[in-house]
Amino acid sequence: MNKLPFPTIQPAGPTFTAQEFTRMQGNIANALKNLTPVAATTSVSPIAAYAVSQNPTGSITNSYSIAKFQTIQKDTNNGYNSGTGLYTVQIPGWYTCICKLSYTIAAAVQNAEVVAAIFQNGITIAATTIGTGLTYPTFLQPLVAVTTFCSANDTIGFYSYSNEGATSYGGTGLFDESYFSIQWMGG
Repeated sequence: MNKLPFPTIQPAGPTFTAQEFTRMQGNIANALKNLTPVAATTSVSPIAAYAVSQNPTGSITNSYSIAKFQTIQKDTNNGYNSGTGLYTVQIPGWYTCICKLSYTIAAAVQNAEVVAAIFQNGITIAATTIGTGLTYPTFLQPLVAVTTFCSANDTIGFYSYSNEGATSYGGTGLFDESYFSIQWMGG
């Protein structure tokens, strides 16, 4: 398990332009808005919790800090705490966790990096880093996903990191908001 500030995941497979990537993220956000839980083989809904189209609260600093989503569209087992930003697992099993955090960089800086990370019980289990390189966009949108086994009372949190002090959540256009989804896959 990695606790370094800049865990890097190397791309594998196809590459996309910024416009294609933004369009795909918008499609994912729209799909999450329209999810209808499907009955599982037990009484547990596959959708544990999700939140879409919003900017989380919390500080974005040069150490990992939690992104706190305030409006939760679905929380099957009341596991998400908007005060702490943590989801507490009620039903043990495999969970797929997805998170996109949208960041705005207020100043023109070179080589700024932002990270979206998923933590389980306070330890990094997945992270994606995006950097600005020599020119900067006004916003960056790292997307991170992982499937992990959780025991009852494990916590899942979505964390942010930036090496640039003038960073905040959000963007300026359609689909610039952040979202997350935690899906129970079964025991």
